[in-house]
Amino acid sequence: MKKIVPDPPRKVLAKTIKTPIDNCNAGHLPLLAVQPGIHAEDALIHTVLYLQNGIDSLNKVIEQAPGPFKGLALNSLHSMEMAKGVVEAVLGGMKRGDPGTRM
Repeated sequence: MKKIVPDPPRKVLAKTIKTPIDNCNAGHLPLLAVQPGIHAEDALIHTVLYLQNGIDSLNKVIEQAPGPFKGLALNSLHSMEMAKGVVEAVLGGMKRGDPGTRM
């Protein structure tokens, strides 16, 4: 029996490409880089860890920061918490097995 409606194409999450991190443009190869071929889910998990480290550090800074700098640190903290929330939401959808995700 022939199907009338074909199955939708299966989406596969991308993998990373080699991307330099914090290149100082001193004429040599970058010392740090994201390596190619890492699954998006693995890269996002590491991103959550990096964001959490930044959040923890900023909380310590906020405890010690004088007035005007405390506001800047709080703004940065809020941005990092929002970014972490978005990444965790994407990972949550991936773990739930939404169509189009690689598990």
